[in-house]
Amino acid sequence: MLACLHDFDLRLQVSAGSSTIYEVTMWTYLALPSIRLKNVGWAMLDKMIKLIVLDADGTIWSHHDASALVAPFEIVSCDVIQDKYHSTVRLNDGIREFLNYVRENGILLSLASWNEPENVFSLLSLFGIDGFFVFPVVEPHPNKHVMLQKIVSGLSQRGVKVLPEEILYIDDRDVHLEEIRSSVGNVKFLRYGVDVGNWYDALDKVKCVIVRRRSL
Repeated sequence: MLACLHDFDLRLQVSAGSSTIYEVTMWTYLALPSIRLKNVGWAMLDKMIKLIVLDADGTIWSHHDASALVAPFEIVSCDVIQDKYHSTVRLNDGIREFLNYVRENGILLSLASWNEPENVFSLLSLFGIDGFFVFPVVEPHPNKHVMLQKIVSGLSQRGVKVLPEEILYIDDRDVHLEEIRSSVGNVKFLRYGVDVGNWYDALDKVKCVIVRRRSL
């Protein structure tokens, strides 16, 4: 069962000298910094993932700049939308299944997107997936750490406390990761298109860990 995660770089910064063993929950496999799990064996953490934050452009959908799209939008199919000039936005494979499975298993979902908000929220609504996200933040600047802080703060104000180690951030680029880690804390990270090829791959990894947890 563990083999399904052997090539998954959790990108969780930890002390390589620690020998403490913790209780397994969700997304709780420990990798030494910058080393793949298949090279280091298994250890266990005591923090589960409570919140998964997704990027939009190049991650939820294929288009890499939703702000460049021009309304009105036309629904071509359940997974394809075109703008006024026939630029196409296609949901990436497996995203609906991923969103459904994560929500059904009690993990919160949110969004952090560097965009003008109007187009992003219009696309989410037209695709019918806007209801999956709590405290989504879409702002026209690259400071993803600020967006994550706003999401965590919004949840906290509703009585939901989320620690940095309980957050999984998924993006097709890792350029924001260092700043997120220094400002927010030790957030886990998956790079879409690198650590996972599509959302079916990401879903398989989530299922593998949940099944592992339930078997304990």
